[in-house]
Amino acid sequence: MQKEIEAIRRALLAIGALDDEAKDALATLEEALEETDHRPESGQVREVVRSTAGTLGNTNGEAAVDGEAGLLAEKWRELKENLTDWEEEHPSVVLA
Repeated sequence: MQKEIEAIRRALLAIGALDDEAKDALATLEEALEETDHRPESGQVREVVRSTAGTLGNTNGEAAVDGEAGLLAEKWRELKENLTDWEEEHPSVVLA
């Protein structure tokens, strides 16, 4: 997942959105992915991260400007809804 997180980081940098909050969120996400690696639900988390990296990386961040941001946001919302039961055990995943 390091490759995907780096792709997201580069895409955010390209559109001027890599602020301290985004950096912290990416670091938290990276740690959370390692923490939850053994859980079957981690596959869904990884798929959303891959999809985000692919969308942002393939367009150098332009997708976020051109309207695909809504699609990405919806994927993250769905993921969060599915992970609400993780909040107590893995709060860093939900936070990220």
